[in-house]
Amino acid sequence: MSDDVVLVCLYSGMGGVEVGARRAGVKCVLSIDCWAEAVATNKMNSPPWTRHEQIRFGEGVSGSVEAVARLILETVDGRPYHLHGSPPCQAFSLANPDERRDDEVGAEQMVWFFQLLQRLKFGGEGDLWSWSCEQVPPAKSGLLKMFTKGEIDIPAFILKAMLQMPRLKAADFGNIQHRDRLFFGEGFNARKSLERRTIHDVLPHLQAEHDAAIADGTYAANFAKCTGDFKPAAVEHLERGTICLMGSLIPGRQGCSWTDENYGRSFRYCYNLDGTTSSIMHHPISLSYVRYLTREEHLLLAGFPSDFMFPADVSLSDRHTMIGNAVCPDVAEGVFKGLRQSAEYWF
Repeated sequence: MSDDVVLVCLYSGMGGVEVGARRAGVKCVLSIDCWAEAVATNKMNSPPWTRHEQIRFGEGVSGSVEAVARLILETVDGRPYHLHGSPPCQAFSLANPDERRDDEVGAEQMVWFFQLLQRLKFGGEGDLWSWSCEQVPPAKSGLLKMFTKGEIDIPAFILKAMLQMPRLKAADFGNIQHRDRLFFGEGFNARKSLERRTIHDVLPHLQAEHDAAIADGTYAANFAKCTGDFKPAAVEHLERGTICLMGSLIPGRQGCSWTDENYGRSFRYCYNLDGTTSSIMHHPISLSYVRYLTREEHLLLAGFPSDFMFPADVSLSDRHTMIGNAVCPDVAEGVFKGLRQSAEYWF
């Protein structure tokens, strides 16, 4: 593949796309996000040739389509490039139970990104080789509904990609998450992995810790603190060795529910070590009745290297949010391996 094909990443967060791209041999030359802490984190873990900017897209002169397009063209300096964007997905999803889905809010940044793509693809400047967009699956139905009603414009080439390209499941790329995402675009066909990993494969020492907690009575002592009745299926589930999201468990509906009076979430949010998880959420992860996972363990479960760093002034809560928001590096690696295959054919 020609070394001239480079990556520009928008809404980059802590850098999941960039980590995957580097593993696939694709250089990121420009990374932009609006969150200062995420920009600083991404920059700390990036090679020196990556330019980092903090810009709030769609706001002010610096966030206009024209200004961002000029910045991109200036940075790629005539080289063919791949443009990736991961616009905010919260308004399209129900990940936050306290918020209602709002397609109109979710569409604002998507439409801005579509306008930028239209400008770069047909503006007659530079060489947009390929592009990709990552979103939660409900975004597709929300955007299409608004498009059908004439409330937003989706350029034909983007609409075609959105309709034709399949969802990508993280587990198909060797990650322990089995959540799926829209990952549509042009110029690539993602390379999936034959590897199927479990939580135990990534963090094999957790099983020994769980067994030790049972042997020394730690597990039973913590279990005894719970009041009420666990359903037999819940007890069997927990005794196999588990990690859970959002803290430790107490009895509740459907066998178990969460602390902090967050009732109604069943033990389907607690995962056996010999299985996979639905996602890495924006909360601490704990080994049931033993301890919270470390930063290094949390990063490995999400697909990042264990030596990934955070600035000292970034809070633990913000670190969890960044990891939960990040594009899975394993999926990004598969996408950019597919891009390399496509570029090798042409170059």
